[in-house]
Amino acid sequence: MNAEYRPGKQHGRNNRNRRGRYPRHGESQNYKKKQSFWKSIQSFFSNLFGGKKASAQGGEGSKHRDEPRQDKENRRSENSESTPRRQQPLLEVATPRLYVGNLSYDMSESDLFDLFAQVGPVRNVEIAMDRESNRSKGFGFVEMESLESAKEAQVRFHEHEVMSRRLVVSGAKAQAPRRSAP
Repeated sequence: MNAEYRPGKQHGRNNRNRRGRYPRHGESQNYKKKQSFWKSIQSFFSNLFGGKKASAQGGEGSKHRDEPRQDKENRRSENSESTPRRQQPLLEVATPRLYVGNLSYDMSESDLFDLFAQVGPVRNVEIAMDRESNRSKGFGFVEMESLESAKEAQVRFHEHEVMSRRLVVSGAKAQAPRRSAP
Protein backbone atom coordinates (compact mmCIF):
# COMPACT_ATOMS: atom_id res chain seq x y z
CA MET A 1 0.00 0.00 0.00
CA ASN A 2 2.91 2.36 0.58
CA ALA A 3 4.02 1.87 -3.02
CA GLU A 4 0.75 3.32 -4.35
CA TYR A 5 0.76 6.40 -2.17
CA ARG A 6 2.72 9.35 -3.52
CA PRO A 7 3.00 12.61 -1.59
CA GLY A 8 1.50 15.58 -3.43
CA LYS A 9 -0.95 13.48 -5.42
CA GLN A 10 -4.61 14.05 -4.63
CA HIS A 11 -6.59 10.99 -3.64
CA GLY A 12 -10.32 10.21 -3.38
CA ARG A 13 -12.86 13.04 -3.35
CA ASN A 14 -10.29 15.78 -3.54
CA ASN A 15 -9.36 14.75 -7.09
CA ARG A 16 -12.71 15.89 -8.50
CA ASN A 17 -13.22 19.18 -10.28
CA ARG A 18 -15.90 21.77 -9.43
CA ARG A 19 -18.62 19.87 -11.27
CA GLY A 20 -18.11 16.83 -9.05
CA ARG A 21 -16.53 14.56 -11.65
CA TYR A 22 -13.00 13.39 -12.16
CA PRO A 23 -11.09 15.46 -14.72
CA ARG A 24 -10.20 13.98 -18.06
CA HIS A 25 -6.63 13.95 -19.31
CA GLY A 26 -5.32 17.51 -19.49
CA GLU A 27 -8.63 19.02 -18.37
CA SER A 28 -7.35 20.70 -15.23
CA GLN A 29 -5.04 23.00 -17.20
CA ASN A 30 -7.74 23.83 -19.75
CA TYR A 31 -10.23 24.47 -16.98
CA LYS A 32 -8.01 27.12 -15.42
CA LYS A 33 -7.49 28.77 -18.81
CA LYS A 34 -11.23 28.84 -19.51
CA GLN A 35 -11.95 30.18 -16.04
CA SER A 36 -9.52 33.08 -16.45
CA PHE A 37 -10.87 33.78 -19.95
CA TRP A 38 -14.46 34.11 -18.69
CA LYS A 39 -13.34 36.27 -15.77
CA SER A 40 -11.65 38.64 -18.19
CA ILE A 41 -14.81 38.75 -20.35
CA GLN A 42 -16.94 39.52 -17.28
CA SER A 43 -14.62 42.28 -16.13
CA PHE A 44 -14.58 43.78 -19.64
CA PHE A 45 -18.38 44.03 -19.77
CA SER A 46 -18.53 45.16 -16.17
CA ASN A 47 -16.19 48.03 -16.95
CA LEU A 48 -17.99 48.76 -20.22
CA PHE A 49 -21.43 49.08 -18.64
CA GLY A 50 -20.18 50.46 -15.32
CA GLY A 51 -21.88 48.02 -12.98
CA LYS A 52 -21.08 45.10 -10.78
CA LYS A 53 -21.47 41.69 -12.31
CA ALA A 54 -24.69 39.97 -11.28
CA SER A 55 -24.95 36.23 -11.41
CA ALA A 56 -28.00 34.53 -12.88
CA GLN A 57 -28.77 32.88 -9.54
CA GLY A 58 -29.03 36.22 -7.73
CA GLY A 59 -25.52 36.04 -6.30
CA GLU A 60 -23.17 38.88 -5.43
CA GLY A 61 -24.16 42.15 -7.04
CA SER A 62 -27.85 41.31 -7.35
CA LYS A 63 -29.75 44.26 -5.91
CA HIS A 64 -32.88 42.27 -5.03
CA ARG A 65 -31.16 39.23 -3.51
CA ASP A 66 -32.14 39.71 0.13
CA GLU A 67 -35.63 41.03 -0.60
CA PRO A 68 -38.54 38.93 0.70
CA ARG A 69 -40.69 37.15 -1.88
CA GLN A 70 -43.72 39.34 -1.22
CA ASP A 71 -41.75 42.50 -2.05
CA LYS A 72 -40.63 40.96 -5.34
CA GLU A 73 -44.25 40.25 -6.28
CA ASN A 74 -45.25 43.81 -5.38
CA ARG A 75 -42.41 45.17 -7.49
CA ARG A 76 -43.58 43.07 -10.47
CA SER A 77 -47.12 44.40 -10.17
CA GLU A 78 -45.86 48.00 -9.88
CA ASN A 79 -43.76 47.57 -13.01
CA SER A 80 -46.61 46.02 -14.95
CA GLU A 81 -48.93 48.90 -14.03
CA SER A 82 -46.43 51.59 -14.95
CA THR A 83 -45.46 50.08 -18.30
CA PRO A 84 -48.32 49.85 -20.78
CA ARG A 85 -49.01 46.50 -22.40
CA ARG A 86 -47.92 46.18 -25.97
CA GLN A 87 -50.98 46.55 -28.13
CA GLN A 88 -51.44 44.06 -30.95
CA PRO A 89 -52.85 45.57 -34.10
CA LEU A 90 -56.47 44.57 -34.51
CA LEU A 91 -57.48 42.69 -37.61
CA GLU A 92 -60.12 44.32 -39.71
CA VAL A 93 -63.52 42.67 -39.49
CA ALA A 94 -64.00 41.24 -42.98
CA THR A 95 -66.17 38.25 -42.07
CA PRO A 96 -68.89 37.70 -39.46
CA ARG A 97 -66.42 35.59 -37.43
CA LEU A 98 -64.75 37.45 -34.52
CA TYR A 99 -61.77 36.59 -32.34
CA VAL A 100 -62.39 37.28 -28.64
CA GLY A 101 -59.30 37.25 -26.44
CA ASN A 102 -58.38 37.82 -22.79
CA LEU A 103 -61.42 35.89 -21.60
CA SER A 104 -61.78 34.92 -17.96
CA TYR A 105 -61.10 31.22 -17.44
CA ASP A 106 -64.48 30.98 -15.70
CA MET A 107 -66.44 32.31 -18.68
CA SER A 108 -68.60 29.76 -20.44
CA GLU A 109 -69.81 29.66 -24.03
CA SER A 110 -73.34 30.56 -22.90
CA ASP A 111 -72.01 33.66 -21.09
CA LEU A 112 -70.21 34.74 -24.27
CA PHE A 113 -73.30 33.97 -26.37
CA ASP A 114 -75.50 36.12 -24.10
CA LEU A 115 -72.99 38.98 -24.19
CA PHE A 116 -72.77 39.15 -27.98
CA ALA A 117 -76.52 38.55 -28.41
CA GLN A 118 -76.98 42.09 -27.04
CA VAL A 119 -75.69 43.40 -30.39
CA GLY A 120 -77.42 41.03 -32.79
CA PRO A 121 -78.17 37.40 -33.60
CA VAL A 122 -75.28 35.00 -32.95
CA ARG A 123 -74.71 31.89 -35.09
CA ASN A 124 -71.99 30.11 -33.16
CA VAL A 125 -69.71 30.53 -30.12
CA GLU A 126 -66.56 28.49 -29.45
CA ILE A 127 -64.14 28.81 -26.54
CA ALA A 128 -60.76 27.15 -27.04
CA MET A 129 -60.22 24.45 -24.42
CA ASP A 130 -57.05 22.69 -23.32
CA ARG A 131 -57.32 18.98 -24.14
CA GLU A 132 -55.43 17.75 -21.09
CA SER A 133 -56.90 19.91 -18.33
CA ASN A 134 -60.25 20.65 -20.03
CA ARG A 135 -59.81 24.29 -19.00
CA SER A 136 -60.37 27.38 -21.11
CA LYS A 137 -57.33 28.76 -22.92
CA GLY A 138 -58.62 32.31 -22.48
CA PHE A 139 -59.78 33.01 -26.02
CA GLY A 140 -62.58 32.05 -28.34
CA PHE A 141 -64.52 32.83 -31.50
CA VAL A 142 -67.96 34.28 -32.04
CA GLU A 143 -69.75 34.06 -35.38
CA MET A 144 -72.43 36.69 -35.89
CA GLU A 145 -75.32 36.49 -38.40
CA SER A 146 -74.15 39.46 -40.48
CA LEU A 147 -71.00 41.43 -41.17
CA GLU A 148 -72.62 44.65 -39.90
CA SER A 149 -73.46 43.14 -36.51
CA ALA A 150 -69.91 41.75 -36.27
CA LYS A 151 -68.44 45.23 -36.87
CA GLU A 152 -70.80 46.72 -34.31
CA ALA A 153 -69.88 44.02 -31.77
CA GLN A 154 -66.19 44.74 -32.29
CA VAL A 155 -66.70 48.46 -31.68
CA ARG A 156 -68.89 47.86 -28.64
CA PHE A 157 -66.98 45.07 -26.88
CA HIS A 158 -63.31 45.76 -27.64
CA GLU A 159 -61.70 46.85 -24.33
CA HIS A 160 -65.05 46.12 -22.59
CA GLU A 161 -64.54 44.77 -19.06
CA VAL A 162 -66.21 41.42 -18.33
CA MET A 163 -65.44 39.38 -15.19
CA SER A 164 -62.64 41.85 -14.34
CA ARG A 165 -60.88 41.26 -17.69
CA ARG A 166 -60.74 43.64 -20.65
CA LEU A 167 -61.81 41.80 -23.79
CA VAL A 168 -59.88 41.95 -27.04
CA VAL A 169 -62.27 41.71 -29.98
CA SER A 170 -61.00 41.70 -33.56
CA GLY A 171 -61.60 40.05 -36.89
CA ALA A 172 -60.67 36.38 -36.96
CA LYS A 173 -58.03 35.03 -39.32
CA ALA A 174 -59.19 32.61 -41.98
CA GLN A 175 -59.33 29.05 -40.71
CA ALA A 176 -56.68 26.75 -42.10
CA PRO A 177 -58.13 23.52 -43.44
CA ARG A 178 -57.60 20.69 -40.97
CA ARG A 179 -55.88 17.52 -42.04
CA SER A 180 -57.70 14.34 -41.21
CA ALA A 181 -55.83 11.71 -39.24
CA PRO A 182 -54.60 8.78 -41.35
